[in-house]
Amino acid sequence: MATEFPIYLAGQWTQSPNRLTVTNPYDGSPVASKVCAQEVFAP
Repeated sequence: MATEFPIYLAGQWTQSPNRLTVTNPYDGSPVASKVCAQEVFAP
C-alpha cells in the first residue's frame, strides 16, 4: 500500500482529491501518493 503525503498550504496540512501516484520503476507497484496542488477560485 502506498504512503500518503499531504501538502502544506496556507499554514495548514491539507489533502486534495487530485493525487499523484509514485510508482516503482522496477515492477510498477505504487510506493507513495502525493497531493497535487490545484487552483481554487473564490467567488
